Amino acid sequence: MTDRINEAFDGKIPKLVEELSNRKSEFLPCLANVALKIKPVLSNIVGTFPNYTMHNINHSVSVMEYMYVLIDDVSLLSDLEIYIMILAALFHDSGMYLDKDSKSKIINGEETSDRIQIEAALAKYQDQHRALEEYVRRTHAERSRIMIKYCQGILCLPNMIMQNLSNDLYNICLSHNESVDWIKYNLPINHVKGNYSYNCQYIALLLRISDLLDIDETRTPKILLDTLDLSEINTLEWKQHLIISNSEKICVDKQMPFKKIVFHGESCDPIIYRKLLGYIEWINKELMESVMLAETMDKQYVLYLNPKVENRIETREFDFSNLTLRVDLRAITRILIGDKIGRERDFGLREIIQNSMDACRIMQEIRVKEQEPDADEYVPKITIYLNKAKDLVRIRDNGIGMSIEVLKKFYLNVGKSYYNTDDFELLGYTYQPRGNFELGFLACLMMSDTIVVKTRKYNEKITHEISIVKNSEYIMLKEIEDMAFTGTLITFQYSSFMNVFDNDIRSLSDFVGSYFLNESVVLELRNCPQIT
Repeated sequence: MTDRINEAFDGKIPKLVEELSNRKSEFLPCLANVALKIKPVLSNIVGTFPNYTMHNINHSVSVMEYMYVLIDDVSLLSDLEIYIMILAALFHDSGMYLDKDSKSKIINGEETSDRIQIEAALAKYQDQHRALEEYVRRTHAERSRIMIKYCQGILCLPNMIMQNLSNDLYNICLSHNESVDWIKYNLPINHVKGNYSYNCQYIALLLRISDLLDIDETRTPKILLDTLDLSEINTLEWKQHLIISNSEKICVDKQMPFKKIVFHGESCDPIIYRKLLGYIEWINKELMESVMLAETMDKQYVLYLNPKVENRIETREFDFSNLTLRVDLRAITRILIGDKIGRERDFGLREIIQNSMDACRIMQEIRVKEQEPDADEYVPKITIYLNKAKDLVRIRDNGIGMSIEVLKKFYLNVGKSYYNTDDFELLGYTYQPRGNFELGFLACLMMSDTIVVKTRKYNEKITHEISIVKNSEYIMLKEIEDMAFTGTLITFQYSSFMNVFDNDIRSLSDFVGSYFLNESVVLELRNCPQIT
């Protein structure tokens, strides 16, 4: 068995594997079989897409080593938890491998994804290889299912052939291309198989952090960088790795009871260094969210980790100050909602309704593509409800709704529009959204001092509700599982809202009719004293 393990890991036995070996775990024979089967697949990724950074067995081993260091006390974890961690490190990037048959299926539309349409990628890049590269980059986590299925026969628990790990392993691999919120809502904390329990959320967090930390020259050998003809984006990605000199990035903070992440290195290129700073900022966000989620778990799963990278990278021939551009939310709100835009006080409602129109039209396109023979016909609809007695105005649409990622990254981020991103463009919708003002929640605050936004993305279980108050940067978030709710519902104060239209319902009605009369979405204005 030792020979087979050595062969699988090229003699560099990861500490997680050593832990199973020291325990004389029953999973060792299974591990050797799986690792030997997946190793050649990982080795062939670079042959398929040479512009990618290294995703071979060495990357998997590095991920395992980071996982081990992140664990507070490995003795408190079950054999099965450790085994699944190792499997996750082996399989999480396996979807990057493409054989000729897979390439053909993608190009011909036989393999599809909700993340990207190959037709849209081909139209954008005008190059089949570049389009395939983008398709695989965005879908490799979900494509890991192919290799997991390929190994399914040896992913059973020993002596329990009906207890297969494939589905849990796939969801953990899938999670590293999703958000921490996705992990929270979609992965279980306490699963049991046979005599073992395991925490899928915890394993997913370890995979996520460890994958992000495997960034240094070992993944981008300079000799390869010098010989490859890389695009500008990939060149930046490879050179970013070359800046960092330390392979072991997690260390114990002697003055504090937790570990910290440290980056060492030097840079002579401000462009590359600026990109690395953006990467560090992203890691900090992921660390904070991961640490906070782990704090909700049992003690053995807590991440005793400083959620901020210590940047010790030295700059040569240039300097970056510690100053950052900051915006006072209350001040910018007054500017945008005050006199400058206030001269057209109905501007906010135009933006709100247009956003709802866009959401409905996109939902209509989705329903046309997915419609089954017995499915009800989808009628795009927006309704404005008025209730003066309760001081309420509600605008509801039955569009696509918003995920928590869209809420955080775009709706609550002034100046950023989801519709202007590659994420949206590569979905290949024929409808082109018209709401381009990128104001998000500020459009709502033009109409009311307080707003409540309730929304559920059409293909998700969780409904999100946020409450916003003008002149405050603090936002309340509530999450409920409500499959009955669809689209987006925004609640305003009637007094503030109607003041924009001089407290005249006819003025509001004329405005709605004049701007949106010819749209192919049903738009209703209802005076409903009964709504609460």
